[in-house]
Amino acid sequence: MRAIMAGGLPGWGTLRPEEASAWKSPGTDKVYFIAIRFRAENLGPETGVWVSDSLSADRELLMSLDEAALRATTWPNASTVDTSFGPTMTGVKEAKACLGP
Repeated sequence: MRAIMAGGLPGWGTLRPEEASAWKSPGTDKVYFIAIRFRAENLGPETGVWVSDSLSADRELLMSLDEAALRATTWPNASTVDTSFGPTMTGVKEAKACLGP
């Protein structure tokens, strides 16, 4: 989670993660959807989703998947790297649901 927030955008102030969850895509070894509820000094609560190949710090891949993730961090846009990724794909809703209400 710290690695994701470390990619935060200047001008938003400090991004403060409040809660995080991850959902592993069934049938894959290396696709994790990471949902993070966060706040920034100049922004109310937001929930963003990123996609990664690992939940550890030695990951090879970390990309922003939805609008909140794209606005909050400088990580690459997953859908421009691989067109099979997008904000409506299976995994986005599931990762957010793990956060609860």
